[in-house]
Amino acid sequence: MKKSRVTGLVAINTRVSSGLKDIKEMTKPETETPWGNRFGLLHVPMPTGNAESPSDFVRRAKKILDRKKMSLEVSVFTRLMGYLSRQASAICMYNTVAKATLTISNLIGPMEKIAVNQIPVKNMFFSISGLPQTLVLTVVSYMGSIRLQVIGVKGYVNSDSLADCFAESFAEIKEACNNNQ
Repeated sequence: MKKSRVTGLVAINTRVSSGLKDIKEMTKPETETPWGNRFGLLHVPMPTGNAESPSDFVRRAKKILDRKKMSLEVSVFTRLMGYLSRQASAICMYNTVAKATLTISNLIGPMEKIAVNQIPVKNMFFSISGLPQTLVLTVVSYMGSIRLQVIGVKGYVNSDSLADCFAESFAEIKEACNNNQ
């Protein structure tokens, strides 16, 4: 292999409005905020090796994502999926996901404690299964804390080494953030 290439697939929210909406309003025909998921997928090149610090990578990745979010890439992909049949959309989506090395998705959760049937929710996680990736990273924020879930192909990813890399990277990012305040 001359040079390996790692591509991350980032799922982004394409919903026009933010905040909570009444479900009755969302299920009406021709509503401004229709029911269902609204998302786009962005392919983002990932660095390999130790070329830059984690905080520099985060800054560079944010710049790339901000630029790609404003491009036609997300809009064209979303409209194309809307025009195709469900089966054709599923095949296209699977092929898009299969071309990425890893998938990154996040969910911004509530800042206040919530309850389900009057039982307090202590932690919140979500998972994406069945993706043809080596790594799947999901991030959830809930009550001011962040949870990272990593799913990897058994035997392909050294989980101890990966955990050490994450811990070291998060420590460097935290230190860089504290120094910039």
